[in-house]
Amino acid sequence: MNSELKILFVEDEEGIREELGYYLRHVASGGVLTAENGEEGLKLYREHQPDIVITDLEMPGMHGSQMIRQIKEINPSQAIIVTTAHSDTRFLMKAIELKVDHYLLKPINLELLEDKIRQIEHQIELERRVEQQRIIMEEISAIKGNMLVVLDRQMKAIFLNRGYLEYIGCDSLEMCRQKLPSLAQYMVDWEEGFAPESREEFEWVREIEALPSSRRIVALKKPFEDSETFYNVSLSSNPETGHRIVALSEITELISSRDFYRKQAKRDELTGLNNRFAFNRKFESLIPKALSENGQLSMILIDLDHFKAINDRYGHDFGDKVLTDVARVLEQCIGPKDFLARWGGEEFVVLSQRSLDEAIELAEEIRRKIMEIKYENGVQLHCSCGVSTLNPEEDARDAHKMFRRADKALYQAKNLGRNRVFYERRQRVR
Repeated sequence: MNSELKILFVEDEEGIREELGYYLRHVASGGVLTAENGEEGLKLYREHQPDIVITDLEMPGMHGSQMIRQIKEINPSQAIIVTTAHSDTRFLMKAIELKVDHYLLKPINLELLEDKIRQIEHQIELERRVEQQRIIMEEISAIKGNMLVVLDRQMKAIFLNRGYLEYIGCDSLEMCRQKLPSLAQYMVDWEEGFAPESREEFEWVREIEALPSSRRIVALKKPFEDSETFYNVSLSSNPETGHRIVALSEITELISSRDFYRKQAKRDELTGLNNRFAFNRKFESLIPKALSENGQLSMILIDLDHFKAINDRYGHDFGDKVLTDVARVLEQCIGPKDFLARWGGEEFVVLSQRSLDEAIELAEEIRRKIMEIKYENGVQLHCSCGVSTLNPEEDARDAHKMFRRADKALYQAKNLGRNRVFYERRQRVR
């Protein structure tokens, strides 16, 4: 974990600021900055760039919401926890619009607050490791490659080192000139790197030269090999002679490590599902795509009924088991058109490239399957679901309206007795 976690705490009530500030100093080893209003908080943020911002919304002068907007302009991914004495949905919707990480009601449950801070700390550490891997990968490009090629003006090889010869299966440069396939024949498509259009000799070098250095990565795979081997490609040239030097440095282990941390940063630690961060990224990418292509997009919010009572009666270990069991059931229900995430607590969300009717059918299947989960202690699970679908006219201006409609539908399902699916079209319930 990050050993120097720094927190900015903004609170206008002096007693709360001093008491909670004292507690936070035991949580954040990097120190706690305190401010009594939005102006002071924003000034401290610009000066110190804290890891986490904890703030009230209602404050004299600059409101917390104004401060959050300006902080998000500086750093869109800044971790923010909102604290408020107001429990009505207006303040909750405001927090959702501001894309804050967590929303806590006063009086603050210190155990819950520390848990949220640790979750964010874990996320920050994973993202830092991803960035470290990226920096290391860039530095590798300056290291002499495992495979080294020197080309003339006509893109013909005039030198191949032993690593290249061994990979191709040649004993000498002369033998390689007569033998196919070339290295390009072993290059395979992968989402972040390069795959050549031309497989002829070294024409791929011309293509990769046009790419930024961060994308000059190739994946090689020979027939009958189980997996790809990844190489970073470094290029240099001599304008006077026209020679090009191509160095390929193997980075397979680094790619695997980076991908592991990327997945971890997007995963919910308890259930293994996508987390809220991953959901927001997916949501932000699918909305414009669906709007531009007139595609279908629906959302299902799922909330386990009376989960708090189950957790209180049978303990957190059993509660965690319930959440992981539900996660496995949800994974069985969804298909290739669906993106599943744990929203937080006992809430899950499915983003689906289906019509509203199909999403409603999926929600009903989820509700039934959750009811089929059995426990020896006799606990019977139920869930409520709220379903919304893309409204191009509204959502083109504010994509989060789609989420708010699903949340409103979920509220209606709860209000009508729980264990049911409610959806926005003509406010119908099942």
